[in-house]
Amino acid sequence: MRKALIHAERVCQIEAADKTFPVAPELRWVDCPDDVTTQHTYVGGVFVVVPPPPVIDGRAGLRESLAAATTVADLKAVLAKMIG
Repeated sequence: MRKALIHAERVCQIEAADKTFPVAPELRWVDCPDDVTTQHTYVGGVFVVVPPPPVIDGRAGLRESLAAATTVADLKAVLAKMIG
């Protein structure tokens, strides 16, 4: 059995049940399944997986822009746009 250390709705830490320790009043230990990680939250007595933020590919369209570059000036413009 494992325990999750909860602060508000955040899972702060996971420990074996026999490895818990006294915590401040605003924290609490809750029994948890083996698959719970600190990527979960604890909402209404249920562990919920927090989805990761979307990955934004700043290079979208880069290949097309580079392929369309026909001069050194075009290439410089693409690179300048890429690095901001």
